[in-house]
Amino acid sequence: MKNILLIVSGFPYAGGEPFLREEINLLARGFGKVFILTINPSGSDIVFPIPENAAIIPRKKINYAGAFFKYLFSRKAKGFWKSFLKGIWKMIFPGYFIRQLYLFFQGWTQIENVRSYFKDNTEKVDLIYSYWLWAHAFTGAEIKRNLYPEAGLVSRAHRYDLFNDFFWGAMPQKKWIIGRIDRIYSISETGEKYLKAYCPEYSEKFRVSRLGVGGNISGASPSRKIDGAELRIVSCSSLQPRKRVDYIIHALAHYKGTRPIVWEHLGGGASESVYRVLAEKLLTGGNIRFVFHGAMSHDQVMGFYHTNYAEIDLFVNASSSEGVPVSGMEAMSFGIPAAAFDVGGNGELVNDTNGVLLPYSKDPHVLAEVFERFAAMDEKSLTAVRKNAYQTWKEKYNAGINFPAFVKEIKNMAEH
Repeated sequence: MKNILLIVSGFPYAGGEPFLREEINLLARGFGKVFILTINPSGSDIVFPIPENAAIIPRKKINYAGAFFKYLFSRKAKGFWKSFLKGIWKMIFPGYFIRQLYLFFQGWTQIENVRSYFKDNTEKVDLIYSYWLWAHAFTGAEIKRNLYPEAGLVSRAHRYDLFNDFFWGAMPQKKWIIGRIDRIYSISETGEKYLKAYCPEYSEKFRVSRLGVGGNISGASPSRKIDGAELRIVSCSSLQPRKRVDYIIHALAHYKGTRPIVWEHLGGGASESVYRVLAEKLLTGGNIRFVFHGAMSHDQVMGFYHTNYAEIDLFVNASSSEGVPVSGMEAMSFGIPAAAFDVGGNGELVNDTNGVLLPYSKDPHVLAEVFERFAAMDEKSLTAVRKNAYQTWKEKYNAGINFPAFVKEIKNMAEH
């Protein structure tokens, strides 16, 4: 069987990509060996189990500065320097310059890391799979060029690694990277369209391969609306500005319905105390209760849903930008309707049959009206929207369908 090199940010360490938990097992079944190259490990504690035929490439004690300058001034960097010089005017932006150096450093030092690992290993890499279309993909391109020129190279594309606005309109060497990848799989149709518009000369490389989550229930539970029962709303995200949890709080403060609400947030962050103070200031004393559950592991989040899904009426995503949120897929896999704004790939997940898709807005009344609508919704309508939410997961974001199809396709690439 063929071997694959998987390039990730943090998996399988703490803080790594939790949505690789299911995919890694399918990769292990489709390939003889899965080599995992983690370029930004957070600590050394492995929190996600890996299959028996998977191996982590350890970070060796290497002269990284020497490796960096070795490639920086080598003939192999000639094409890269050409691309670099075309965008040199952007160097007036310090952030761009720092990201440029980071890109160089990751790619060229990881070559030495991989070279050292395989020095006494007779196994070879047949396919390189970058989980992100950023430094990871550049690293893959450099490993292919310097170590495994016969290997195929594929990459996923999500959100921050895809849209230029996350890099102030200038993602370093993006077209250079795309040109060296054999196939790029966007997790959304929105992303695929963006890539085709950005690089029409490479349109044949772009595909859509949706992420997915596992099945959790056999079917959507009926709505459990009872006269006097609270409307139970859940949000799940890290507490960072683009997630706009403060917007949810302001929307709750503008709620005019008579039915009581309990809002629960799953996820923590450095600003958690700020959000708690805001919620206490705006929501205390009315007919709204709130609970901050703090940082939770993926297993804890799933456990929360397993215990409470039949009583949760609405999942809310107020983010200002998204790929296609896995948190929304997880909620829908339990038959929980979702409300989200039409940014990124949200419109591919949420619609007016399985929840509410809203035009992007900063006006809290917009979301408050959704809360009022759900609070007043009759049981028949609530049951229908819950079933539609579950059906959306089953038909479009079922990991049991999406991941095997993806692995089958890239396995065929490695074999031909």
